[in-house]
Amino acid sequence: MNPIPREAYAYWPSNDQCLIETTDLVERLIFSNQIYKDWELSALSQLEKMLKDKLQGDSIDTSEKLRFLYGTGWKLSLTAKTLEEHIQWKQDWPSYKLIYPLISSILNSGGVYIHGRDHRYRPIIILTPKILSNFPEHLLMATGYFLLEYIKDHMFLPGQIENWILIIDMQGFEIKDYCKKIISDLQTHYPCRLAQAYLVNTNKNIHNYIKYFSCNTKQKFNIIEKCAALLKTCNPQQIEEKFGGTAENILSFWPPVFPSSNYKSEFDPPEGFLSAYSSYDEYFFKQPKLYLDLSSLKISQFEDKESFISISEFKDEIWQKLDMISGSFSFLNSNIYEKIQDTDHENYAKNIRGRSEDITRASSNIAKKISLEHELIEPNCCIDTSCLII
Repeated sequence: MNPIPREAYAYWPSNDQCLIETTDLVERLIFSNQIYKDWELSALSQLEKMLKDKLQGDSIDTSEKLRFLYGTGWKLSLTAKTLEEHIQWKQDWPSYKLIYPLISSILNSGGVYIHGRDHRYRPIIILTPKILSNFPEHLLMATGYFLLEYIKDHMFLPGQIENWILIIDMQGFEIKDYCKKIISDLQTHYPCRLAQAYLVNTNKNIHNYIKYFSCNTKQKFNIIEKCAALLKTCNPQQIEEKFGGTAENILSFWPPVFPSSNYKSEFDPPEGFLSAYSSYDEYFFKQPKLYLDLSSLKISQFEDKESFISISEFKDEIWQKLDMISGSFSFLNSNIYEKIQDTDHENYAKNIRGRSEDITRASSNIAKKISLEHELIEPNCCIDTSCLII
């Protein structure tokens, strides 16, 4: 499994792909390593003044500030407030790596999964809301957080690939009240990340779903009756048969599936699509020791199987504390929470937390139901997908 294909490092979006300007809207899709417009810089300068005494240090970089300015429709006061809330929101959540064992049932359900990339190497997320409606709201929010953070860490290249594609299968789904909260939160904390969304198998109530999205986001929705429309921007080998492609319909939904090394659509030029300059060396060979250590770790832990380890994860203390974060979790489990309520909470918590107390303190305030039960793995436990936090 290759989260980022080698050729993607040589893809550089053109100026009009980075910043889309029409008579109706202005939308930026690429924010990192860009030369900003004068009016963007002016708004950033005003925002910086408003944030001077509110945000500590360089807690969020310039490209992210600009992203949030776009997300709020250039409302300076709202942007400042949203950034403060976003920083707190990120602090409230534990590391997304810790959430994996808790949401694995959702990731394996087929309700949401990653399958292939479009012709601009952007990862494609498949959503089937009818399946997701069988799970609790707080677990769905945790799944959204996990997947989007995972994509940011493993599947993006700043300045080159910064967006995702959605395919939403609406068959048999009726809008639920909790959808509005989840959509609102994800829009707020991941602004300008969606490139295009394709809605298939829609019904007459589809506009009740779309209305929850912002005006700019609505412009990206494509309600399609014939899946051939997907193939204008995707190679058919990247799309499952059920959506009009030639890739086999999958039954195992995690880890992400990249079915082919062919990414160009039939409308892409045969030559000149990729640059002679690749950023690949910047990510790997300029850090040779780390690269060798990473390769060694992959071989020793996973033999010939590709792992999901990235350079950023390699340096993470998680890999020095596998005994602390591996094992059996029942985090976000409402049944456990009810049991805790019926006991002496402090004593019960001390008994079940053990060495994981730091993790518990970092748990999300967003879901007050959260509690953590942690059993240390056996000393001779082999590291595999059943007990490894990725």
